[in-house]
Parts: sequence; C-alpha cells; structure tokens
Amino acid sequence: MILFQNLQVDLEPITAPPAIPSWPPQPGWYFLGVLFLGLLFYGFMRYYIYRKKNAYRVVSLVALKRIQNLPISLDSLNELNLLLKATALKGFSRERVAPLHGKQWLDFLEESCPSSKFNDTASQALVDLIYKKDPNIQITPAQWKELISKSTLWIKRHKVNF
Repeated sequence: MILFQNLQVDLEPITAPPAIPSWPPQPGWYFLGVLFLGLLFYGFMRYYIYRKKNAYRVVSLVALKRIQNLPISLDSLNELNLLLKATALKGFSRERVAPLHGKQWLDFLEESCPSSKFNDTASQALVDLIYKKDPNIQITPAQWKELISKSTLWIKRHKVNF
C-alpha cells in the first residue's frame, strides 16, 4: 500500500485539452454552405421558370371563369372554342394547332390531355354548332357544364413539350 501512495504523490494532476474553437469553421463547412446556397438558387430558378412557362394557364382559367357565367349560346360556345385554341397556341406550335378544326381539333385536345375525354356528344355538339353552324343542334345546361369542366381539366393538365 505504501508503494501506491508514493505513486499518487509522484503523479501530476490530469489536465483537460484546450477546447476546440467553433470559429472559424473548417473548409468543409464553407463547401457545404456554398453547395446549399447553390441548390437553393437552383430550386428558386426552376420554380420561377415553371411559373413563367405556365402563366398562360392561369390567364386562361380566369377567362374560362368569365365564359362559364355567360348564357348558353352560339357566342359563348365560340368564345370557349377560341379560348381553347388560344391556350393551345400558347403551348404548342402554330403549325400544329392553327389548321385544326372539327374532329381533328377534338382529337388534338384528347391527345394532349387524355384524361379530358373530348370525344363525346357534348364535345361533338360544340364542333357541330361552331363549324357547321347547324341551328337544329342544341346544347343542354348539363352538356355546357361538362364542356366547362373538360376545358378546365384540359387547361390545367395538357402536356406541352417545351
């Protein structure tokens, strides 16, 4: 036991190492900070470009709300068709959209947004009334609502290859 007491006397007290400074950070943190800011900038730019490319959809939806409140007539059907055509011209090339009419126009609408289902009786009545100007064809309020809902769906979801 005396041996151990002598050893304890000869030992110096244990000292803690100095604290690691938190500033300035190591170069790896600078790299991660720059990387984070770069990714943040990239995300904001992607969002800005996305909003700018799809701004025509917002304008078209506002115009569709106005057309929706019009009384059902040949003029309101014509305005709906013109709105769809103008929206298509903003998203697709003029050479592809401008010559389309009748069944080809409905096929284009369905092709660019398959979930809108423009090949039915209400859509065909739209084409017949506008392009054939057949006064015997009438459109019911239910068909009008269906056309408005299909148009809304098409404006929101049509696929464009920019």
